[in-house]
Amino acid sequence: AATKVSGTGKVIEVPAARLLAFDQAQEREWTKGPSAAKTSEHHVSSSISRSDALLVGVAVHWFIERYAQCGGLADEKILAALDRGLEVAADGKPIDLAARERAVQLTQTFAHGALAARLLESEVLGIELPMLLDGGAYGPIAGWVGSIDLLYVNPETGKVVVADHKTDRVGGGDPHEIALRHAPQGRLYVEAVQRALQLDYRPDFEVWLIETDDRVVVHTN
Repeated sequence: AATKVSGTGKVIEVPAARLLAFDQAQEREWTKGPSAAKTSEHHVSSSISRSDALLVGVAVHWFIERYAQCGGLADEKILAALDRGLEVAADGKPIDLAARERAVQLTQTFAHGALAARLLESEVLGIELPMLLDGGAYGPIAGWVGSIDLLYVNPETGKVVVADHKTDRVGGGDPHEIALRHAPQGRLYVEAVQRALQLDYRPDFEVWLIETDDRVVVHTN
């Protein structure tokens, strides 16, 4: 099942059957990373190119990592931190104005929203953690390689949570549907964390939709 936690604290439950039906439609190739697992397509028109969208995603991830390390950032430091993130992501290439505007929108929404507050109030176990998981049924030479955006302790339950930041353009789309597209990726991350930390439970997987300041919980067990 998936639970949407909005900036207003409203919680919406999604039936577990919805995730099950989604899972049954998926086919994953071990030769690709977790985030490349096949999912249903969802397209929302964007004012920037795909390459610029990827650049913005890298920059925003960099910004969130620095934001967490600093315990938050004052308003006057937000844009400077973002610009540094854009420089890192662009690696010397010119940055399109529309891409920067999109990045500014996302970082401002994050820094002044419920997601940033959630980050600061929680015990963070790790940020941008490298992940390596064996290929299971695919054999001893197969494996999954990825990076976990955020690993933290849920302040309400005391349990470990795996969170993934998404800079997707949501538009008028259903946050639950968008989050479910990332469920195959999340299941792999959850399995890796459960095994590495020897937990007797499966951590929840959360998709943090930066554009809308939504936290969508996908229960993968």
